[in-house]
This record gives sequence, C-alpha cells and structure tokens, in this order.
Amino acid sequence: MTSSVVFEPRHQQQAYRRLLQAMSRPGSVQTLPGTSAWLCVLATLCDATVSLADIHERLGAADWPFLQARRANPAQADFVLADGALEPPAGLAPRLGILASPETGATVVLICPSVGDKGLLLELSGPGIESTARLRLAVAQQWLARREQWNAAFPLGVDFIIADESRLVGLPRTTKVKVIED
Repeated sequence: MTSSVVFEPRHQQQAYRRLLQAMSRPGSVQTLPGTSAWLCVLATLCDATVSLADIHERLGAADWPFLQARRANPAQADFVLADGALEPPAGLAPRLGILASPETGATVVLICPSVGDKGLLLELSGPGIESTARLRLAVAQQWLARREQWNAAFPLGVDFIIADESRLVGLPRTTKVKVIED
C-alpha cells in the first residue's frame, strides 16, 4: 500500500477547514489544490467508527484500509459515495435519520466532472446564504430531484458534499436548490 497525500494529517486538517466553510456557506466553491477532492473528503471524515457505501465502486482496494470505514449498504451507511454524472440507482434510499436524532441522516458524497464552472445552473437559498447564490454543477439532474425527496420531511434528510478533482461544495439539507437552466 502506498499512502497518498490525502491521507496525511496535515492535509486532512486543511481539508476539514474547507469542508466547514463549504457547509456553512452553501454554494461557496472550496479548492483543495493538488488532490482528489472527493477522496480527500472521505479521508478527512472517515475512520473506524463510521460506515461507507461506495455504490459505483469508485474506491480502489488500496483506499479502504486507509479510510478505515466499515462497508455498508446505502440504507445503513453514514456516508454514501456515488458518481454524480450517473443517474442515482433505482431504489436508492440513504439513511434519513429519525426525529429524535435527525443528525444521523447520511452524508452523500457525489463525485462530479466539474464543480463551479460547467453543468446545471442552480440557484441556492437558505441558511448561510445572504439572499440567493448561483452555482454550476456537472451532476445528473436526477440527484437534485432525489435530494429534494429525501429532504422533504425536514429535519430528516441527507447532506450533500459534491466534489471534483480539486474543488468541493456543500449542500446541507437546509439549502433550497432550484435548477435555472440545464
């Protein structure tokens, strides 16, 4: 096994700061230079206490020991990794939490070809956004429709982190997303 820079604590600390900024300021594009941003997100958030579903099998065999996360199906996983350029699988139902503990809803990490400059034009509103914000994401529009369904019974739902090779953006369940053009 060879360790990538994303598994180094110094790099994970920087990534964590960027993740906090992305989730507290939805739609703000954060850069993680010289890394695979989606893998860096997982390396920063995963450890032996969490579970992960890799529904499109994007992780290599060598990544799993470094992540330390337990493999799980999407309905039980803390984190769900998926290819955002592909449509969500039929019947995909990540964990939405329960009323007594809505924070136990899953975090969906979507890998996409481009964050911030190509793809769907979105208008975002909600906590952390002054009035509205615009964002371009190269994701299959069906992910946004599913996100809306999963978050319909707020406070239950899922949070999204969308990342490409060097950038990421956060879409907490409180963020309203409207597609302006595709």
